[in-house]
Amino acid sequence: GFKKPEEPEGSPLASVGSETRIAPSSSQCTPLGVGVSADASWELTRSISPRKTVRVAAVDAYGTPQNLYTGWRSIAHSRPAAPWAVNLADPDGNYRLIGFDLDAKTAGAAEVAADDASRLGAILSELGIEHMVCQSGPTDGRHVWIALSEAVSATTVKELAHIALHTFRSLDISPLTNPSTGCLRPPGAPHRFGGGSAVLSGSDSVLLAPTTTAKAIDTLIGKLSALLGTAHD
Repeated sequence: GFKKPEEPEGSPLASVGSETRIAPSSSQCTPLGVGVSADASWELTRSISPRKTVRVAAVDAYGTPQNLYTGWRSIAHSRPAAPWAVNLADPDGNYRLIGFDLDAKTAGAAEVAADDASRLGAILSELGIEHMVCQSGPTDGRHVWIALSEAVSATTVKELAHIALHTFRSLDISPLTNPSTGCLRPPGAPHRFGGGSAVLSGSDSVLLAPTTTAKAIDTLIGKLSALLGTAHD
């Protein structure tokens, strides 16, 4: 499972823009299964969040979580009862996480999302870009995660999103095109319909010890652009 980070007070901190995030206490990676608990997910969230707060799902009068992440919670506090999502960009508007949100909200969409995740994962592996693939929840969508070792501009990530959309038709580009509010539920985080984001491939080191550079993202953009050109030939 995920390793619990050190408490904020007195712990080593990794700078992220104008804020900080808690550094992992060990560089060892632990292979993950699908059964990541909400508590373990919150520990991971506290380690990888580019901001000191995360976004929390609104809850209706009956206590049912909505697909509206209008609430906030400090990562220094205990985990929220409702589903939460981590911002992908830091307070300066630079991306520290890339999250491909492959939706499965309509009939037959789950197969498309799974195929898109498989093809995207193959491209990332070919380029040597470490990544994690999650089943987002009971609707069977996919989240493909990349952690960045350095800041990547919102302009570059927006370019990546629009190029990727031509190849992966289940992609929701919203998290990758809005650095202010773009967010995604992290691995293990609960889903509003029950269950949680389940890890299908990848290890915690992908997110806790980022290796992907800005240059690697440029290479990925070039690769997807080349594929798009080939498809149009």
